[in-house]
Amino acid sequence: MNRVRDLTRPGWAVETVDAIGRVFRHLAERLRSSVDAAELAPLRTLAWLPAKGKRDRLYRPSELYSTYSYVLFSSQALFLDLALNIEETRNLLVELGVPLAPSTEQVVQHLLFCAKGSLSIVRFTDI
Repeated sequence: MNRVRDLTRPGWAVETVDAIGRVFRHLAERLRSSVDAAELAPLRTLAWLPAKGKRDRLYRPSELYSTYSYVLFSSQALFLDLALNIEETRNLLVELGVPLAPSTEQVVQHLLFCAKGSLSIVRFTDI
């Protein structure tokens, strides 16, 4: 917890994202083996995660979505910007409150957004 606070102090740098990724993967590994999920509670409300395409600030877990279903609703949400293996980090994402899947409304709104702009869904998500 202290390491996360150190990394996210005011004035954090873009290079911090790599360190946050290492911490995230370490926590995921510890959750699989020894750490009590209750110990993660403070991280649920702390703004400590990077968002894809945003470098103005860090975000709380509940403000971001996992990139697992990114292609389905990429125009409708902010996504976690960490290179993660979903199978290895799924439990941690759930414990922190990072949504793994979109709502039906988000998928529909994304399709409408792409249709309105004559955008290919696949091409838009590559941006």
